[in-house]
Amino acid sequence: ASFGPWVASLALIGVGALLVLAVPINKKIWSPPFMLVTAGINMFLLSACVAVPNHLWGKRNPLIWLGLNPLSVFCGMLVLEIILMDNVVLANGQSGWSWVHANTFGSWVSAAPAWASTLTALP
Repeated sequence: ASFGPWVASLALIGVGALLVLAVPINKKIWSPPFMLVTAGINMFLLSACVAVPNHLWGKRNPLIWLGLNPLSVFCGMLVLEIILMDNVVLANGQSGWSWVHANTFGSWVSAAPAWASTLTALP
């Protein structure tokens, strides 16, 4: 396992934290501490998104297939959307696609509207 991205992400966060002593973190003007801290956090999260599946599944990682076949995944999603949107109608008249959206994304974003704003504000 390579520790380079982990060390670099922690270094970026550390340098950003030290720069806060001279310049405050300010998202509106993209201050250097803001850029370094958010870049470090994003690098750390990206490293975790790569390391966790590799640790759990090793060479039998199903996400590798998704990465190697993006066009198949995209086309499959379009077919699923067309089937659920046009051909699956629930008893209440709602389409299958709107039901999936309401019970996956809509259920946790609309329950707390502040989260929608928070999610769009994240870098």
